Amino acid sequence: MNRINAVVPSGATPGNAVPLQIRAGGITTADTVTIAIDGATEPAITRPGADASAIWDFVFRQNFRQNFSLVPGKDQLYEGIAPHSQALTVYLNPVARQAIESKAGSMPAGSMIIKEAHSAAGMLNASLIMYKITGFDPANNDWFYSTRQANGSMGASGSVAGCFGCHARAKESDYMFLVSPLAAPEPNAAAVRDFIEKQNYRLTWRLWPGTSAFQPSGAPHGTLVSIWVNELAYNAIRNRPGQMPAGAIVLKENYNGERVLQATSIMYKSQGSNPSGGDWYWLQQTAAGQVAAEGRVQGCISCHQQNSANDHLWAGSIERFPDTKAAAVWDYVARQDYKSWKLFPGTTAQMRGNAPHGAFITTYVNEPALNAIEKKRGAMPPGSILVKENYGTDRNLAAVTLMYKSEGFDPDRNDWYWMQRMADGSVRAEGKVSGCINCHTAQASNDYLFLGRLQ
Repeated sequence: MNRINAVVPSGATPGNAVPLQIRAGGITTADTVTIAIDGATEPAITRPGADASAIWDFVFRQNFRQNFSLVPGKDQLYEGIAPHSQALTVYLNPVARQAIESKAGSMPAGSMIIKEAHSAAGMLNASLIMYKITGFDPANNDWFYSTRQANGSMGASGSVAGCFGCHARAKESDYMFLVSPLAAPEPNAAAVRDFIEKQNYRLTWRLWPGTSAFQPSGAPHGTLVSIWVNELAYNAIRNRPGQMPAGAIVLKENYNGERVLQATSIMYKSQGSNPSGGDWYWLQQTAAGQVAAEGRVQGCISCHQQNSANDHLWAGSIERFPDTKAAAVWDYVARQDYKSWKLFPGTTAQMRGNAPHGAFITTYVNEPALNAIEKKRGAMPPGSILVKENYGTDRNLAAVTLMYKSEGFDPDRNDWYWMQRMADGSVRAEGKVSGCINCHTAQASNDYLFLGRLQ
């Protein structure tokens, strides 16, 4: 018999049918189970002052990993960016979470954001906290910063210049990068332009994953483009929900060959603004900032409508990963145009192969797989796909073999789905293919991969 001791948050509302959820090992139960909560019989816990040791003692007594929420759109151990470029897990206490959900405009006193920084192998390196204390540092929105090393020793704490100097780039969002307490703008040029200006997008947003600044493009967007996305859009690109969420913004800077800005094109997902066009609001402006077109811009709609299955987006796919059925998987990789993917790092097209994969092989990897290889993640994330073209001695295609990691498909073997598809389109084997498994089990410590090391 198992026993679970629950710590009820001090702000919980008493009742006879309060939903109960339990999270362990990254898995959260459904909220269909309820418990009864009586009124508080003890005074509310007093939050600590500007003392690093007291603050960290407080958050550990709060059992923050279970009682605080993950940042919306971010899983555990997501990929960070400099200066927090490790694998990160970020928690919000209830005060902070409520401010984000209600779009309060700024974070109230008592808000806590805890960031755990891990090594690529998942080992905790350090924990960092932003904690708002009324009157602590008015010039920097009263944020107290502190770092705690994995061994329990304290790092820099208080008004840490490096912290607030960096976070000041997001001052209009109350020094927040990952989430914002600001309400999304109305779908009109003045509101959208003002919002983006306050967001300081070149410093607080990211380039569309897999793209680079000044990458080659073509009409109507210029010779070169840089595609910026806000955090809502970035999370959708990473998590592939099939649709961008309301509030997502994609901003494309259009340059000539000399990298001189010619125009800016903006897509903004505003719920209810354009139901027949995916609720996208469009804005085109000149390099001087003059509005050239906005709203339901027919030129934008006509072009992007061709990719409506991908929520009208051209830069990259946000389609959901496919079911573990041969037809669904192959339809997905074909629509993704897998030949446009990168080759497995360190390999070449039609390099020498061996049985059972033919005399020559070419191996393509999608973006999640490529990221895991390049960052030495130790294992491929769900959604990773490797497509290996098998050629005979005459260099004619004989078959395609495929590995696809689908969460929950085969936990005993790292959730790999296998498929062998012949050159004529027939599927010879798929699913938990014993021949594939028996061979690749020799590399189980490397997530069943032969071509390169993941650590």
